[in-house]
Amino acid sequence: MPECSAAGDNSCNSSAATLLIDAGNSQVKWLLAKGRQLQTETLQQGSSDDLYAFLAQQNHQQFARIILASVAADFALPMHWQSRLERAISQAEHRLLCNAYPAANQLGVDRWLAMLGARLSCDEALCVVDLGTATTLDAVSAEGQHLGGWIIPGLATSRHVLQHKGHLLKHSVDTEHEPTFQRFADNTRDAIASGTLHLQIAAIERFIEQMTQQGHATPRLFLSGGWAQAVAGLLSYESVIDPLLVFRGLTAQYLE
Repeated sequence: MPECSAAGDNSCNSSAATLLIDAGNSQVKWLLAKGRQLQTETLQQGSSDDLYAFLAQQNHQQFARIILASVAADFALPMHWQSRLERAISQAEHRLLCNAYPAANQLGVDRWLAMLGARLSCDEALCVVDLGTATTLDAVSAEGQHLGGWIIPGLATSRHVLQHKGHLLKHSVDTEHEPTFQRFADNTRDAIASGTLHLQIAAIERFIEQMTQQGHATPRLFLSGGWAQAVAGLLSYESVIDPLLVFRGLTAQYLE
């Protein structure tokens, strides 16, 4: 990481707190950073109302900056905090990463930041998979060129759709707790659970195969999102589970 370039820059002042917010499709996560260091012990998550309740308890002068990464363009903070707010965007290029999208801002900011966060610790070819409401897969070459990606329904989303279709409606599928995994299920509930889980695994492994078929080395695999743990142990590839990739990307883009 580069040295601080300006003595008066808040991002280089170890006493200045920055509030980082990752607002996803189904939950919001936030934590504090001091300078470029994430204060992981301050990590919290919940709904947007939980974030607003947190902010209501804070002194307005406590944060030098608030940096928001939101997949929803209309996600807003209370007016009281607007003067300190910076909204993260996907860039065409960063010193660590080059965006594959011709219109850079059309790449979801969570995907861009997660790749950037992974690149902070990896200068090899890599694959970033976020297993949330949707599952996003992105490929990056060893040189830092984003190669593009896929978006498929997330694990819980797939199960929810099957649960509410036709004759499957009467079968209860628990989308919050992972059923006992069965390679070949002998009941509808576990068949849905196992089948949708295998779809995620198959997509990830096929995605990696596409990278190697194009001449790239087997990528370092980074997983994030609520279903990362459930998927990781069933993959044929080793993986790094890192729930803070978006936050790491925010430090690379805004706190250097």
